[in-house]
Amino acid sequence: MGSDSKMPSMRDKRVRGAEHRRLGHEADLVPASGVTLFSLAADPRFIIGGETLRLINLDDPQRRHRPAEIVLYVENAPREDEP
Repeated sequence: MGSDSKMPSMRDKRVRGAEHRRLGHEADLVPASGVTLFSLAADPRFIIGGETLRLINLDDPQRRHRPAEIVLYVENAPREDEP
C-alpha cells in the first residue's frame, strides 16, 4: 500500500509499503458481515497526503480476487476542548 508517486520505487525495491494489519474484535469499529478491517500506518516513506492511495496484490496479477469495495476511515485527532 502506498501513494501513486511511491509505487515505482516500492516495486523496484520489492517492499510491501505502509505497514498494515488486520483488525480483530479489539477495534472501535464493528464491521458488517463480509467486511474485513485493517489498520494502516501513515508512514511518510510510502504515503503522501493528497495523493491516490494504491493497494496492489502482487500474488494476484490477473486481478481475479479484487475486493468489491474499499473504504478508508480516518480517525480524527481529539479537539482541544475535549477531555
